[in-house]
Amino acid sequence: RAVLDPAGGRIRAEVKVIRVEDENSFIKVLTLGQGVDGVRSGKSREAADNLFNLDACCAGVVIRSNFFGHHRGRSIVCKAVGARITDNRFENVDGLAVGILQESGWGEGPVPRDILIERNTFTGVHRLGSSPNPSIRTHVARPGGQVEIPLIENVRIVSNLFENPRVGAMDIRNASGVRILGNTIRSAKTNIHDFRLPAVMLMHSRDLVVDGLTVDDPETDVGVKVYATVPAGGAVLTNLRFRLSPAGQGVVDERPAR
Repeated sequence: RAVLDPAGGRIRAEVKVIRVEDENSFIKVLTLGQGVDGVRSGKSREAADNLFNLDACCAGVVIRSNFFGHHRGRSIVCKAVGARITDNRFENVDGLAVGILQESGWGEGPVPRDILIERNTFTGVHRLGSSPNPSIRTHVARPGGQVEIPLIENVRIVSNLFENPRVGAMDIRNASGVRILGNTIRSAKTNIHDFRLPAVMLMHSRDLVVDGLTVDDPETDVGVKVYATVPAGGAVLTNLRFRLSPAGQGVVDERPAR
């Protein structure tokens, strides 16, 4: 039901499929409930538009009260609609703990939306610090790089604890309607930051709210960084508390002065 343009990294339309017919063993003919302008065909998923069945993409999945730890790669890659990720523990993993992703080079699922990440504990993520992977990232990629538009919608990151993060806690890209509420980032260890990145990064996104954030890490230089790719009025930051490095800045806002 979701038609994705992988070259542009955008959703062309959401439509119903009303009929599926076999042309041969390899090709199916789909009849859509309405026309979609600009649909492309091709011989690969990168060359042609992709069609994802939103009714069969783990919509409404619940991931609750699990332990993810001591492994290489990503703990949860969420490419679903309506996922609930709550009350889990992530400890010493080598990649993202939670990736809310759409990677159009991989035909694995639609653009995610309506996601809740609540009351989880992230400890020592990313374990090796060999690449700049935070605990949570939203991101839309296309072959050759990331897109610059906010396709991921309605993500709530609420009341999570990030302990001893090596590479920041949250990296929000390509998203709108994100609410980061009542989270705590803290570290009692020294010399653990292989990449001195902000605790929270906001870019290529809009309609963002960060409220009730605490960053207690004497070796972090920036609490929240708002990149110039966030539009004026696109981020609201309230009730923030910081204890950072001696020269640290609570908020760095790269957007032009309004």
